[in-house]
Amino acid sequence: MNQTEELQKVLTETSAFLKEISVVEEEKFQAAIKNHILVIEDCIKKEQALLLRSKGLEQKRINIQKAMNAEDMTLKQIIANAAPEEKEGLQAAFLELEKNLKIYGEIYNRAKTAIEVNLHRINAEVEALTGSPLNGNVAYSVQGEKTQNPRTFTSRKV
Repeated sequence: MNQTEELQKVLTETSAFLKEISVVEEEKFQAAIKNHILVIEDCIKKEQALLLRSKGLEQKRINIQKAMNAEDMTLKQIIANAAPEEKEGLQAAFLELEKNLKIYGEIYNRAKTAIEVNLHRINAEVEALTGSPLNGNVAYSVQGEKTQNPRTFTSRKV
């Protein structure tokens, strides 16, 4: 397998990765709409594992580009300079990657917005109840008592 074929394979793998993480992001969005915190936490854990895989894919792409002496080139430039018999496959893989990246970005932004809206609503409700904005290091128990430095996965400041 030559370097161009390897690059095409990595682009295809990255595209499949984007589809996979988009599914998790959509699940997180649906959970945010329904206020299912535990599902959101589960999605975040899945995302963290997937992001480790994405770093591996990115490293593969970088290594292939270095081997091609194209580390300073964009994918579009690499495709433009590819041999005619390799250009079509690279172009198709790139377009699929671009499409899946756009889909992921849209789903990610929807989930992010839904979570931010929920946090804003929670902060407004806490402020209405307490008379002061929610401090990032304070949470409330089911009984309504303040708890300092809560130790849950989603209690970090945004």
